[in-house]
Amino acid sequence: MARPAYLHRRPDGRYCIQIRLGKRAQEIYGRPLLRVSLRTANFQEARRRLVVNLGWAVDIVQAPGLESPGSN
Repeated sequence: MARPAYLHRRPDGRYCIQIRLGKRAQEIYGRPLLRVSLRTANFQEARRRLVVNLGWAVDIVQAPGLESPGSN
């Protein structure tokens, strides 16, 4: 079964959400990728948790003000 696009498996077997950040978000977070652990090594459970948590992760990446410095 194919792995969903935002699901990344670490070398220790645990899964995490992985989303590439825009240039402004990279400056704020100090990294090109946002990675958040899903706290499971089970693929089925990781897929379920990905669906539950992907919404807020995308909201962080697309937050207003990240692309225009100084705006609130």
